[in-house]
Amino acid sequence: MTTDSVRSILKSANFNYSEECRLGRIRFRISAATSSVADAFRTSGMVCEPSPSNNSLHLSLFAHSLRHNLAGAMSVEVVFADSTLHNLKPVALTQPIDVVYTWVDSEDPQWQRDYAEALALHGPSSPRTSSDIIRFQDRDELKYSLRALEMFAPWVNHIFIVTSGQVPPWLDLDNPQITLVSHTEIFEQQADLPTFNSHAIEANLHRIPGLSEHFLYFNDDVFLADWTTPETFFTPNGETKFFESENHVPSDPSVTDLPSNWAAFNNKKLLEESFKYIATKKFKHTAHAQRLTTLQKAATHFREKVEETTAKKFRNRSDISLPSNLAHHFGAIIGTAVASDIRYRYIDINSARVDVELSRLLLWDDPTIFCLNQVTSRIYPDKSEVTMIRNFLEKYFPWKSSAEL
Repeated sequence: MTTDSVRSILKSANFNYSEECRLGRIRFRISAATSSVADAFRTSGMVCEPSPSNNSLHLSLFAHSLRHNLAGAMSVEVVFADSTLHNLKPVALTQPIDVVYTWVDSEDPQWQRDYAEALALHGPSSPRTSSDIIRFQDRDELKYSLRALEMFAPWVNHIFIVTSGQVPPWLDLDNPQITLVSHTEIFEQQADLPTFNSHAIEANLHRIPGLSEHFLYFNDDVFLADWTTPETFFTPNGETKFFESENHVPSDPSVTDLPSNWAAFNNKKLLEESFKYIATKKFKHTAHAQRLTTLQKAATHFREKVEETTAKKFRNRSDISLPSNLAHHFGAIIGTAVASDIRYRYIDINSARVDVELSRLLLWDDPTIFCLNQVTSRIYPDKSEVTMIRNFLEKYFPWKSSAEL
């Protein structure tokens, strides 16, 4: 819509222009004075913001002062003739970058039967937080995460959604950019299925057929919130970037510790035993940049632990977490991953102030990416919780993506 409006205004004002596509967005190059171009757009009712270098304008149909991240994502860039292409920052990483999501629908009757059977057999030996049904609840997060992805990372090559054979009812199966992948396609031992262990599923993502060398691994509760480029997640040479949190790996986790803490602890032991490498910090709940070959090498090097993790029906204290933790450290050791940082917000849905935190995120906070996480069920469940999250996501990401029917 904004692009068509820009074309119409440029033609009406008799400006000579050309178009180019950069990172999934149209850019217009124009031979005219900056002031006259800006005046033409403002007269037509468009919001017009100059870039810091004053060699381009960002145009939008609504105010940048309100949700400027959305305004920026929906804006169109006009570059002036006195700013040559070599003055613009090039995109160094030109290889395709895929995205992998893991998703589950706990309302599916077959899934519920399988879950009940596995819970009866394996639940007593698993940490309570591993089998808590809240871990599998779907609030349509995937739908909104895909909206965010299309809005803030249109340069993504292909999207793989890994499920237990389920299909989101709103998903457009005819979209050529999306492929559904069943657990049966990536698990070597079918006896390990069905699984309810996220560590087991992610430990086999490197087996996805057709997956590109560079990809991002998303949980469906992770959302982009501002414009990104490949260099948000990868270096110009293609190394992955990882984002350490302020939380340290526990040195002596207790039996009541979360399975994710146990996995980080187990990863730390493996790295120290194999490479004398000391891992001290955990990682932020963001999209995890991956190199397929690095993931494959890590899975081969730690094959015994990968197989042990894969065999567990629910997350277990003996698990490792491969792409979300171990592969980052492994990549740092072999020279394919580097530490970096990203603007980030983490919100615990169980927080007593979750409504306040969501309001701040919607109105004031300025992250590049955020996570809405829930570790355990509330003691007194609030039925309005699902409605609250869905309403927030609908307000934050109001436009349907091409992934939706």
